Amino acid sequence: MSPHQLLITNGTLVSRDHAFERGDVLVSGERIASIAPHIQAREGWKAIDAAGKVVAPGFMNIHSHADFHVPIPEHAQLYERLLYQGITTNVGGQCGFCFFPVRGERRKELNDYQGFLLYRDFEPQWADCREYFDLLEGRLQFNYAQLAGHGTLRVNAAGFGERVNQEQMRDMTRMLEESLDAGCFGLSSGLMYMPGTFADTAELVALARTAKRHRNTFYASHLRGYSATFVEAVEEILQVGREAEIPVQVSHLGPFGVKNGHKIAIVIELMEKARREGVDVAYDSLGFCGSDTLAIALFPPSSYSRGLDRFLEDIRGDSFWNEVVRRVQTHVPQWPSWEGNGWTDNFVECCGIENIYVLGSRDPAFVGKSFVSLGEEWGVDPWEALRRVVLAERADFKIFIDGIGGELYGSPRQPSFDAMIEHPLCINSVDEVFDRSGRSWLEAWGSFPHIVRRYVRERKTLELQPVIERFTSRVAERLGIADRGYLREGCFADIVVLDLENYSDHPALFAQEPRHATGVEQLLINGQPVIENGSLNRILPGHVIRNR
Repeated sequence: MSPHQLLITNGTLVSRDHAFERGDVLVSGERIASIAPHIQAREGWKAIDAAGKVVAPGFMNIHSHADFHVPIPEHAQLYERLLYQGITTNVGGQCGFCFFPVRGERRKELNDYQGFLLYRDFEPQWADCREYFDLLEGRLQFNYAQLAGHGTLRVNAAGFGERVNQEQMRDMTRMLEESLDAGCFGLSSGLMYMPGTFADTAELVALARTAKRHRNTFYASHLRGYSATFVEAVEEILQVGREAEIPVQVSHLGPFGVKNGHKIAIVIELMEKARREGVDVAYDSLGFCGSDTLAIALFPPSSYSRGLDRFLEDIRGDSFWNEVVRRVQTHVPQWPSWEGNGWTDNFVECCGIENIYVLGSRDPAFVGKSFVSLGEEWGVDPWEALRRVVLAERADFKIFIDGIGGELYGSPRQPSFDAMIEHPLCINSVDEVFDRSGRSWLEAWGSFPHIVRRYVRERKTLELQPVIERFTSRVAERLGIADRGYLREGCFADIVVLDLENYSDHPALFAQEPRHATGVEQLLINGQPVIENGSLNRILPGHVIRNR
């Protein structure tokens, strides 16, 4: 049976190879068969008239946590909001987290470490990366590539121990080798999270060297600090890249707190210098100032190290709670974290309690309110308001922290953040995390169109073609793949057709159900129409992209 034929006509092609060229694109089966100024249609071909529209490669999200969602059927509904941005490929395994390997004796510790990333409770039906990839084939809404997570490897090898011995290090190396052999594109670390925070630089270099022995690999890291130790943390990832001779990717670069916004210029200068010296470094960045996380991240890791139930019991006592509050009010992170208490970023210290809001909770009365405003409403101080919400929600709620990225979300001027986004080393990302209600931060609803709206159309500080390259070919280059991210004959037909003037986000910070992005008229994944005339088709055309 011959493959289906689909012809996109009269489009304005924008990609690494096309600078607003009028052209036609013929898709045959899963791949692009031909690109030319004019292709004569034949009987039986499906046709899409893209007159007045931009035709580009499908967008690629370099920083995703989709690995914790793709094994369940609900991922198709969760990720609709990314499809409406034009995203056809997600790269998971970020921040040191991945959904493999799964050792039976470590299941509880693994769930304690990364269970917050799950949309719902789910029992893994695989033991390692190869089995995980095999399970995903035929079940994916989008294309999916993977990194191996250092933190997950470490929990499997050593639990939450602060130090790893030689045998545990060899065990981590074996697990990493197995994951790379199965098709992972490298290694990620999450040095804010226990036990990653206790890994010293030498441990990271050793594992990065293992990754380097495989082709097309890179090392990505959620840094060891984005506030008081931001500069030192960037210097550390550059050291890993230099010593392991591996490309490095700084994850979601923006510093925490307006008072640290000036450090963006410092760390970009460090990266530029490193590149001149031969280190292949780039960074990804979110599209908005501010970000979300779980409420437990506000507290010293040692305060909940004995488990959540014990923490909730302990904070009912005024003595314990007052000591926690004292530490939150006074702690300034020190370098390096592995020689201290492992607390890399104190959000209250860097952003201020007045800039922390309830983003998602079971009780809707809390949503959209800061702990300062809740305290005023209840006639108590902000700390008592925080304790009441933590107890009412059993610490299982999301907070919005304003000032992440170095500027405030509602500020009309965001010079430090804008400079970070506009720099040529930047690759844009989404970094989507869904809580158990399915809520997610604005990134998941409109990160990519926000970049186009704010920086291409409104500020006019970026040109569309290099932005499209950020979304496509630059990610493909980081992965070392040549058959996605481009409009070229023989490439997989991941293609987006944009109504550029209407390609936009619609941010609503505390909305229960924000409006999805608009402007994507057609979206093909492996030649299959996932969005047609702005409407979603519920199909599963995605592939696992394995590093071969």
